[in-house]
Amino acid sequence: MNQSARRPSRVDELIVLLEEHVTSHEQLADTMNATVGFVRQADVAGMSSVALQQQGLVQRIRQREGLRRQVMDRIGVELGMAPRAGRVLTISQMAGRLAPPCREQLIETGRRLKQAVDRVARLGRVHERISSRMLAHASLVLGAVRPQRTASADYCGDGRTVDQANMILFEAVG
Repeated sequence: MNQSARRPSRVDELIVLLEEHVTSHEQLADTMNATVGFVRQADVAGMSSVALQQQGLVQRIRQREGLRRQVMDRIGVELGMAPRAGRVLTISQMAGRLAPPCREQLIETGRRLKQAVDRVARLGRVHERISSRMLAHASLVLGAVRPQRTASADYCGDGRTVDQANMILFEAVG
């Protein structure tokens, strides 16, 4: 710890923002788990509902991240750093410049945030594998219903297949 370690006025605000980040990431992970359940049940309505929740959470996380950067910059300035230098510090680096007990509070909140972010990342990898398998399956299904002609074929609005060369303009553009 450096000799100028103290409690800048915005540390409590930063801790509250990080706590909100933890909560938002935990909620995002919960919705990601729910998505897996809806996929297993082929519940399209459930997947759509959860997707809307996820969009709101991601938007909130982005907003809070912007605020976090601003608060970190302000704390950095209070600690004698150049403007915009605080945002590039890790939570541990910022905590190292602070006096107890806020140092410990910041480290603990940062630890919990890392766990929540890691959980979201792990679930993201699960979603990636599920999506990849679903796309492979859809490719097989579409391959099974595709006309077995040598010439390119397409589907009309009424479901009939026609050679692209013989398709009238209306059928081509819908």
